[in-house]
Amino acid sequence: MPKNYKIELNDKLELHEKIIAKLKNKNEKNWNLKILMGEDYYKKAGEWRPILRIIDRKSNRYEEKIVRNNGDVVRYVKEKLTEHQGHGSAKKQRRGL
Repeated sequence: MPKNYKIELNDKLELHEKIIAKLKNKNEKNWNLKILMGEDYYKKAGEWRPILRIIDRKSNRYEEKIVRNNGDVVRYVKEKLTEHQGHGSAKKQRRGL
């Protein structure tokens, strides 16, 4: 007696944008201004959040604003870049790796 099987597949595709712009002078090796704008995925909450990050080396400025989709501000930082330590690539590396 033949058996019948029903297979159902579902999938979802979402598109999210993130733009990174860097400003650099011709005679200098590194960039002076970096602007990141778009959406970033926050793993703990399982959601995409709008983000704006400005790093201005010339003006010694760091600014970051992350909001939830409902408009609540999750994080807002505006400080001198030289005071923005212990984050990202400025984190102290663990020994023994």
